[in-house]
Amino acid sequence: MHREVEESEEEIVCLDESFFINDDYKLTTFTFGSNVLQLLCLQSASTDFDLTGQLVWPGAMLMNNYLSKNAEMLQGCSVIELGAGVGE
Repeated sequence: MHREVEESEEEIVCLDESFFINDDYKLTTFTFGSNVLQLLCLQSASTDFDLTGQLVWPGAMLMNNYLSKNAEMLQGCSVIELGAGVGE
């Protein structure tokens, strides 16, 4: 009986949480007008609710390009950005 218990314990596989977390971050440079920003980002999109803030979404790129080309629209304004990624 003791030998059977040892054998079954050896079959137990413990998985580390890192097996399920994409941590392949790359330093990525973003340029908008004269502003340059470097961020550590994931290289692929994910719809996993835990990973949505770890990459820059295409919509954020479009918004930043538009705003950098039309900066005069924002003079005298306060702006808050919600949901473009890279945040908690």
